[in-house]
Amino acid sequence: PQKINLILCDLPPGVTQSDIESFLLPYKASIESIQINDKNPQKATATFKDSEMADKCRTELNQRKIKNKNIRIMREEKHFLQKNKDSKNNLYVKNIPKEKDARELYEYFLQFGDVFSLKVNDNEKGDFLRTAFLTYYKEDDARKCIEATTNKKIWGSDMEVCDEVLKIDPKCVKAYYRKAKSYNL
Repeated sequence: PQKINLILCDLPPGVTQSDIESFLLPYKASIESIQINDKNPQKATATFKDSEMADKCRTELNQRKIKNKNIRIMREEKHFLQKNKDSKNNLYVKNIPKEKDARELYEYFLQFGDVFSLKVNDNEKGDFLRTAFLTYYKEDDARKCIEATTNKKIWGSDMEVCDEVLKIDPKCVKAYYRKAKSYNL
């Protein structure tokens, strides 16, 4: 089996090693190590003994909460990030219904393919901006998502998914650059 690192992002302030171990408890037997990032305590790395269990963990626990904060879980793939930072894999979602949470969005978008990252945008106060950045591993999955959601009511809303990052709402430009900066693993 091949070892794989998962990156846990958007950890709440003051999160401890014990908090992360409790969060990952169902996968304890498959985890070799857990390390909170010294330079950026909002991130941690969990090294799994095999990629199958890592992917299962990523799918089941992604956008679940630690201390009331949704956690993004991604495979550590620096080459993917460098290669795809401006690609059609990256989508922008707007007009998300207020009552939907990050986990519901994540589960909805999984139907179109393997999600690399879903970053729900908020302002400095933590207020939900009803927008998100969504990245698929495969461009075909991103295209499938756009085709399936264009001109359709989703949860009774005019939620829109597009690949035109340059046309994003001005209030989310700052969130976009925060997201891009957060990928510096």
